Amino acid sequence: MKPFSVVVLLYLMISAAYGQTAEIRVRVISAESRTPLSGAILMITPRTDPSRIHHAMTDTAGHAVFLPDGRGLYRLEVHHVGHLPYAGLIEHVPPVTDAGTIALKARTIQIDEVVIRAEAEIQQKGDTTEYLADAFRSFEDASTEDLLLRLPGLSFSGSSIRTGMNDVAEILLDGSPIPTGDIRSVLQAIPAASIERVQVFDRQSEDAEFSGFDDGTRRATINLVSRGKRVNMTTVNASAGYGESGRYEGRGAILRMDGPRRYSLLGNYLSGSGTGSGQLASALHDINPDVGPLEVNSMSPSSRRITRGMGSAGFNEQWDGGYASIGYVLTRPGSESDEVRHRTYFLAGDGVSSYSEHRTSRSVEFTHLINGRLELGFGQYNSAVFTPRITFRSGDNERQVSGERVATDPASSTVLSTSNRVSTSSGTLGGTLVLRQKFELPGRTLSLELGLTQQNGERHTDMESHIVTTLPAGRTTEVLRQTGRDSMPSAEFRSRLLFTEPVTVSSRVQFEYLMSGSRSASAVRTTSEQPVRVDPDPATSSSFVQRVTTHRAGAALQVRSGDVLFTAGLAYEQTAIGGEEQWTARASTSRTYGTLLPSVSVKMGKGPASLRVRYVASPVIPTLGQTQEVMDNAHPMFLTIGNARLRQGVQHLVDVNYSTSMDQGPRFWVSVRGTVSSDAICRAVTLFDAETVLPGGGVMLPGGELTTYVNEHGAWSTGGMFALSLPVQALASEVSLWGTGNLSSTPWFRNGARERTEQWSMSPEFTLRTTIDTTLRVSGGYALTFRSTAVSSRENEPRRSVIRTLLVEATWWATRWLSLESSVAVRGETGLTSGLDGEGARWDLACSVSPFGRRRLVLRLECHDLLNTDRSVVRTFTDSYVEDSNSTLLPRYFLMRVSYFWN
Repeated sequence: MKPFSVVVLLYLMISAAYGQTAEIRVRVISAESRTPLSGAILMITPRTDPSRIHHAMTDTAGHAVFLPDGRGLYRLEVHHVGHLPYAGLIEHVPPVTDAGTIALKARTIQIDEVVIRAEAEIQQKGDTTEYLADAFRSFEDASTEDLLLRLPGLSFSGSSIRTGMNDVAEILLDGSPIPTGDIRSVLQAIPAASIERVQVFDRQSEDAEFSGFDDGTRRATINLVSRGKRVNMTTVNASAGYGESGRYEGRGAILRMDGPRRYSLLGNYLSGSGTGSGQLASALHDINPDVGPLEVNSMSPSSRRITRGMGSAGFNEQWDGGYASIGYVLTRPGSESDEVRHRTYFLAGDGVSSYSEHRTSRSVEFTHLINGRLELGFGQYNSAVFTPRITFRSGDNERQVSGERVATDPASSTVLSTSNRVSTSSGTLGGTLVLRQKFELPGRTLSLELGLTQQNGERHTDMESHIVTTLPAGRTTEVLRQTGRDSMPSAEFRSRLLFTEPVTVSSRVQFEYLMSGSRSASAVRTTSEQPVRVDPDPATSSSFVQRVTTHRAGAALQVRSGDVLFTAGLAYEQTAIGGEEQWTARASTSRTYGTLLPSVSVKMGKGPASLRVRYVASPVIPTLGQTQEVMDNAHPMFLTIGNARLRQGVQHLVDVNYSTSMDQGPRFWVSVRGTVSSDAICRAVTLFDAETVLPGGGVMLPGGELTTYVNEHGAWSTGGMFALSLPVQALASEVSLWGTGNLSSTPWFRNGARERTEQWSMSPEFTLRTTIDTTLRVSGGYALTFRSTAVSSRENEPRRSVIRTLLVEATWWATRWLSLESSVAVRGETGLTSGLDGEGARWDLACSVSPFGRRRLVLRLECHDLLNTDRSVVRTFTDSYVEDSNSTLLPRYFLMRVSYFWN
């Protein structure tokens, strides 16, 4: 039977089911524009038992549904950012009560320049953590990104934002999505002065919000609450600056809020340079245990210049029964670097080999991204969501390397020079269509998701290499020129069917079926120019195809009893992988994996105290490359033999979240996550001390390294993190204690012997903020980070380090138009590699002048790293080595910035 026929038959069978439940329906709209309000928070409480609170959130059509406890009177409260709250009574008569449409009025009264002393800087409201923006904003023309960087519990990692252990999936402005696709660039362009509060909370998945079946998944979400008129507002922000050391930057933003419509036009560009150095502490791969490590010394000073540009435009609109958004983003990252490496190797037999290298590189990349979202409601029960996405990428990368290797036993030397140029281009076209239906029977829902993505890309390479080898027997010279062309088409399809059926008033059951498939290919054609070759070189050319198909079917039962929500589910997932090398050789691999995956979640309590516990099992399917042996650690086209013994792993994840708070008083929040993997897929490293011919015909030279993958039955890898906050409001000050920690243990193999890498870290942080006479704000923080790394086979003690960080910031508003800022950061680390200095201090100063009052024209003079002592030390720890890198990202520079705000 074809898959489409199966979906239609399953749809008809599910639609014929029947059950009994009770439901209260509410719709929320704006009193002024008469458009639906999405994201409104609703609460109902029985008049007979006010402690039993039920929560709901409106969808894009403004609808919300409650599952009440029984017949009787209920108090209804409705809250939405920028609108006056609503409260009233409704009477529920089973099975269905329609509470009608509630129109919320916009707030129209604005009070300026009022300081409320008793308001806490951080408040816990149920599952939402709310920050008062003015308590953390450091300077007048700060961006929203600068504001979020100062919020306890939030951190930045690359282009993503993390809250606790989760990446932030969505950022809202006054409850509505920001119309663009590059979130960090948007945050850099929006002035922090236009933000009044920052709310951080977890949202249910879209499927859970539609069906009412809590699947336990959460999306970390940040909502930015703007100042002043929140329904209609225009914000214009522009700034430009130039400083020494080639530092310059510019940014601008236009954000228009016109009732249900939003427009945005954003852009920024910056350039900066820095220096760095790295030193390899030790290597763990031994050729001969009696000799010691293979590599014992490595130095690599470097310099780098980075440029980054972004431009975006976006639009979204919400109307009765629908929502539409479209955004375009252009990004242009670029870099130029210059690096010198020197390494000394101690080989078996007391041989010593040194290697010096100089490399320069330049890269630039353009990315065009178009994404959209269209939501349509068809009557009261049906809706559709379509999310298209188009991406184009192009880039150029040039690299030149020159190096020399000198060995003392036997006496020999090798001089090489290589130049490479790589040009890439790719395009991706895809989209997802979700069809949703609610039935007349409350609690019965059906949704079908269809997704398709098509990608095509090409890569062109030009390489020229000169190698001169000097041995006691004489000198040889080799010259190689190659041009290559890679074609990398791929396609992916996904379909998912979800059906929810009520069993009783307080229980539901959900069925799921998922099917996905992907096909990717790679055709590498390389032509050598010396000796002259017209046909592709068989040694560096290949043609490869890979296929992955997954089927998943499962069911889950959810039962609510008072404030306790219990969910249990069981699914079966089967994945088939296959691949073929079509040229130069004929080789194929095909494997099928299947497993049962249970899940359990419990949610208890509402309001000031709540507890969530979730367990879920997920498969870890080997990749096609892992089921084959990979030569030289890099080239997946060199296939030798399939690994028939490699099994899939299963990862067991447990999440525990608990929070409690008191109004205007202490609060406590803890989040712990642990993972255990059975049948873990481990790296197995083989080091060759003699020339060895592999079964597929490949040859490994002495000192060569081959990586394969094996299972370790019963092995485990676990990690955990926690975060605590205990603010105390006293004497216009806020005291907070935060802490994070993690523990991990990863198995691997070396020359057939079982190894284990263990790491742990713990970072408590103490922060004090105070405001004196509304003109001086001082904040200080002290943090300790304890880190330890060890490998089971090493005889010496684990490598440990302690990082001490002290940060003091002060802002003084001398007059209404003049402010002075100072920031001092002192960092020290013990346990580093000999020769690296872990001590450093950074002192930043700034003076801001606002001739026309705050949040208008701002002239700002900044001095970054006044003492020119800032250093950044990063430790990298792998199964092969420990390396400490010391870098100066931006040396001391002065920057003059001009900013203008209009809102």
